[in-house]
Amino acid sequence: MKQYSINNIQEQKIFRYIVIELFAGITRSNMLYLENLIKKDFNHALFVHLETGLYSEISDSNIPEQFVLNSESEIVDFYKASGVKHLLILNSKDLKNKGLFDLLFEFIKQAESIWVDPSFSSDVGKELPSNQCNFLPSTLSDFNPVCKLLNAGKVKDVAEKLGYLYQLRGKVIHGNNLGQKLGYPTANLSVDDKRKIIPAKGVYIAFVKANNNWHKSMVNVGMRPTLNNNELTIEAHIFEFNNSIYGKDISIHFCDKLRNEKRFPSVELLKKQMITDEKNALAAIENIETKFHFTDGFCFKV
Repeated sequence: MKQYSINNIQEQKIFRYIVIELFAGITRSNMLYLENLIKKDFNHALFVHLETGLYSEISDSNIPEQFVLNSESEIVDFYKASGVKHLLILNSKDLKNKGLFDLLFEFIKQAESIWVDPSFSSDVGKELPSNQCNFLPSTLSDFNPVCKLLNAGKVKDVAEKLGYLYQLRGKVIHGNNLGQKLGYPTANLSVDDKRKIIPAKGVYIAFVKANNNWHKSMVNVGMRPTLNNNELTIEAHIFEFNNSIYGKDISIHFCDKLRNEKRFPSVELLKKQMITDEKNALAAIENIETKFHFTDGFCFKV
């Protein structure tokens, strides 16, 4: 797949078809209509993705005021896996540069056919020639229900709605090594896109993609109240894994929630609970039916 920038797109050939999409995340609806477009010989069309955040209907400190379900790297991987050959991603900074945006519009108007998201066409897209425009189905209504489910920690229900396991990507950073001392070393994640919604506090079953391999894991999202921690951490204990991955990029794919966050009277009781969590996680993860996509980092529901 060839990826363009707003600065060099005008130098490219004229595309017969241009698809302009505006969504804050990937859902089953996105996947279905993109699959249908590709079947219609749109795999050589130019796909213009307008990266935008949505404003949450939920007032909660765990949810950014403007959120996305997928980071830019996830979006790129999604298009690549779908068979798209040409992609232009525009962020909010690009959209504010009127000079470049006007040039882009002139370029787009040269296409034989333009497929456009209704949300875009009702605003700045209204300047596009109506006789060339076809409208994509709107998927904006898909997002706030997913937002509410993530806020409640219902990641299993989220996977059913999205068609894949919700993920967080980022780098592994150094923690305080308390997990190591308890016999459960963890990979501490620094999320790459701060607009991503973090699932509710608790312990989860998950798959982790690290070093281009998939691994079973259990993940703690929370404040670690037993250890008097004062900031939110996302820590993955990867089963049967001994490699050092500090500074490496990983992704955590949430399958289901094991339990809520809890303060234990002692570290010894916390360790006892972690042993139970491990047994429950390993038993449950065997029954989760998924299909890994090794080239793009998505874990699809079967």
